[in-house]
Amino acid sequence: MSLGQATSPMNRLMFDGMALSFRIRDLLKPPPKVLQNVGLEPGMTVVDYGCGPGKVYGVDIHPQAAATVRRKAARRGFTHVEAVQVDGYATGIPADSVDCVMLMDMIHMVPDRAALLAEVRRILKRDGYAYVQVHHTSPDAIRADVEDSGLFTVTRVDGQDLFASPTAG
Repeated sequence: MSLGQATSPMNRLMFDGMALSFRIRDLLKPPPKVLQNVGLEPGMTVVDYGCGPGKVYGVDIHPQAAATVRRKAARRGFTHVEAVQVDGYATGIPADSVDCVMLMDMIHMVPDRAALLAEVRRILKRDGYAYVQVHHTSPDAIRADVEDSGLFTVTRVDGQDLFASPTAG
């Protein structure tokens, strides 16, 4: 699959069910607690792939997810948050511009992980990193996909979480 080829978002009912499960999850494990492990710092540019100072891009294929990010950011007065709705893997985010790409509980749903990882590598700075939160599948399988891409080296594994740095080149 090419970076520009369209992918299909889940249907509205499934999305609403997933969103409800995330709200329940967030009550049990608040997002700030989850983010403590990611290593974000003020001034970083961050991509939350699958949705402080610095720039945050929320990227998703589902129109409702992008609309939710826009609405929440506007309600909170966040001018540094930008929702990006995609229909493939190409984000339109400038190359070598992002400090951290967060793939939070979504990589198991990606049909072409190689295309996703190529786009993540394209937008990451040389000293940037990808944070992959793995659920619903084996962390070893995801680690293999990440390392077999030739684009990343897994530098740390913390339970279900993988940290990967771009390979030189």
